[in-house]
Amino acid sequence: MRRLDDGSASQYRDSCHATGMTSVLSNRREGTLELAVTPPESDAEPDRSPWEGMSGAAVWHDDAIVGLVSAHHRTDGLGRLAAVRVDRWYELLTRSELALLHECAGLPASAPELPRIPSAPTAAAGPVTLADLRDDLPLRELDGLVGALTALPTVSDRTTLALVLGSINPAVAAMSPRTPALRPDVFGILRTCLRYPGTLDQLLEAIRLMEGDSAGVARMDEEAVELSRRHRRADESR
Repeated sequence: MRRLDDGSASQYRDSCHATGMTSVLSNRREGTLELAVTPPESDAEPDRSPWEGMSGAAVWHDDAIVGLVSAHHRTDGLGRLAAVRVDRWYELLTRSELALLHECAGLPASAPELPRIPSAPTAAAGPVTLADLRDDLPLRELDGLVGALTALPTVSDRTTLALVLGSINPAVAAMSPRTPALRPDVFGILRTCLRYPGTLDQLLEAIRLMEGDSAGVARMDEEAVELSRRHRRADESR
């Protein structure tokens, strides 16, 4: 990511470990994976992408590389990147380039030989409830859920966020925005929801209704499940 060097006008690029979700049904014609990631909090240079320098970054799923970041399409928003899938390499690279990857990186000789990543089991019980969470959770416990929420268009757009908040407990809407910056505001929204049991579940359900089925919503639900699991483990250890 591009940053200003402290005490000078020079800029530098630092490493970025971005986590997110892929949507395999998106970008079929382009032959890329859509990566839903936490967007930058600002876009100071509209004529330049804040994701400059990410091209060529490896996209990992567990211990396997599934693609390389190839583009940031402005029309997709700040929270979406495109990555060339590994199976497309066999169409885009020359024979000598594929041979080099086969020799040095262990890439299979042909696309049908690529290992298949098993699908994650589908949860049959529906969304998890967060109604029993303590109202004094430290901010670090909410970080994963905040990251997933701020990557969603419904939350990053102030108009739709206000619509969502207006559909749940009025006390939550009255406390937002606490700050012009989105991420601190979402932290504040979640902390307010925790003070009114059941309100956090209402918030996530309203967001699901606005967003529909998407990789971003799936990530939100995964973070909610993980938050619930950590809470249960903490209670059981007492």
